[in-house]
Amino acid sequence: MKEKYPCPIKLSYGQYTFKNPDGTLWSDVYGEKAVFTYISDFHEGFACVQVCDGRTFVDCSGNLLEHRFLSADNFQEGFARVVLKNHDYAFLDKNGNVIEHGFKYASGFRDGFAHVELKNGDCTFVDRNGDLIKHRFLDTRDFHEGFAAVQLKNGDWTFIDANCELMKHKFKYASNFHQGFAAVKLKSGDWTYVDTNGEFMRHRFWSAKDFHEGFAVVELKGGYRTFVDTDGNFVAHKFVDANDFHEGFARVTLRNGSITFMDANGNLMKCRFEPSDYISLNNFCKGLAQFRSKFDPEKLQVLDKYENIWEGDEANQLYKIYSDPQQLFELKNIDKKYFKTALSVIKQKLVDMEKSSPKEKFEGYKAKLNEKIQEKFGDLVEELRQDRIYVKYREY
Repeated sequence: MKEKYPCPIKLSYGQYTFKNPDGTLWSDVYGEKAVFTYISDFHEGFACVQVCDGRTFVDCSGNLLEHRFLSADNFQEGFARVVLKNHDYAFLDKNGNVIEHGFKYASGFRDGFAHVELKNGDCTFVDRNGDLIKHRFLDTRDFHEGFAAVQLKNGDWTFIDANCELMKHKFKYASNFHQGFAAVKLKSGDWTYVDTNGEFMRHRFWSAKDFHEGFAVVELKGGYRTFVDTDGNFVAHKFVDANDFHEGFARVTLRNGSITFMDANGNLMKCRFEPSDYISLNNFCKGLAQFRSKFDPEKLQVLDKYENIWEGDEANQLYKIYSDPQQLFELKNIDKKYFKTALSVIKQKLVDMEKSSPKEKFEGYKAKLNEKIQEKFGDLVEELRQDRIYVKYREY
């Protein structure tokens, strides 16, 4: 569903080339000039490669750019961060033009700006035209949601917007904006949140983390942690520890030391994990939370979003279904419980795909998948629908 680029291939003698979508190797098509000691994936139409006299870039037709660098990163927002032979940082655009101002350090571009450190130690930003903005700072961060956190020469932190205007408020520390809010440390030592209009959340905290999926972990006065939403409302529970939300669930440590998960409605799972019994307990990823027991550390075990635990081949099969939902149709004698979990994994796959896929292609893929599920597993679908569990993917 994404644009198909040539992919990196390692040759038998330890060097690298690219394989075209049609299966042909660049080393066969272009010869030795298309064999490299290092290659990256393609990004924005170019891949970084190592040739005999440095790093450079190659396009999808095998054409090398003329410049050579000590190091180079992939293209991002039309520019690649590079290190010149004199060790200065610079930027390369897709036309082969180099933007250099003698940078001591440079980040990649984000939201139209890259933050850079000048030779005199000042920090500032460069825009897509290669121009430096007028302000100079002690420290700078990447732009997020139209703002970047910056440290002024007097040590205070504030924000700069895409018009290079500074926010009027000054802070002891400031994090990046996430979901419309940035966690900031006030001069009093308390933490709170400021929105993009410069308005403060009414609450004050001992510490505050970034927002994820509509919630942020905050530490209350007294040491317990909880969650606050973007309207400033707290969940009902207090925890010894809490992690960010991932795929609709947050891993939390209860006051008795047990670990469980909480959903976005503030409901706690009934299952409890004792830290003394487990080597690891991960956040939800690909629709599953993976964990390993101290008593059998080699066995793969996963928790699904319905609080079922799967292990061994059944757990591995769920990951295969996430990687390729067509794997579902290879299963035989599947029961309702496992089918329900497989559907939740596929739903998470579709959520993840939608973020990076063209809308029309994605909608077509989703509709065909839903139709095939209905055709092959109609009876199970009807059972789940009667249980008020199954929801058509086009409605999720």
